[in-house]
Amino acid sequence: MTKYFILATMAIAFQVITANGQDWTYFKGEYGIHKTITVAQGKMPDGNALTTLTLACKGDGPKGNILLSYGVREAAKLSSFDFEYFHGPGAGALGKRLVSLTVETPRGTERVRLKVSGSYSDMDNQADFQFELGPPPPHFIHALMSGAQKVTIRVTDDRKKRNTIYSTFPADGAASALKELLKQCGK
Repeated sequence: MTKYFILATMAIAFQVITANGQDWTYFKGEYGIHKTITVAQGKMPDGNALTTLTLACKGDGPKGNILLSYGVREAAKLSSFDFEYFHGPGAGALGKRLVSLTVETPRGTERVRLKVSGSYSDMDNQADFQFELGPPPPHFIHALMSGAQKVTIRVTDDRKKRNTIYSTFPADGAASALKELLKQCGK
């Protein structure tokens, strides 16, 4: 079921970019999961790839949890980054703070390092990869709601420091999309 949920999320994300450019979009997805999503070209060691930044509310009302994820489209074609190191419950990267999240606002820059886990969204051909980053820090949400200009996510393979992937997402539309997400999530 998780495999199909991730596939549906990424399919919707790529439809969103066609319709809205790089704006943040709120929608209610499959299984009643509320989401905001934005899309940008990511920089990979061997080229560019379409990437997504998603905030999802799992569960309605005050008990809903907001989770952050970063997706890489067609990851299997990117041979210079070792996605396997981040894949599954036995991954070498599991639980390590290998993700840097930066939000630029008119008042300054907020940075935080996050623990990471991940999985392929299509186990058969390992096409797309989803980095699960857990609940976003409260100051990240506050920064997005308070005029953030852009968000950068960087994932580093700690075995090869120069082996990094990253994306910069414009924050245009983030506040209104997050407001709707937070309302639906009871926050």
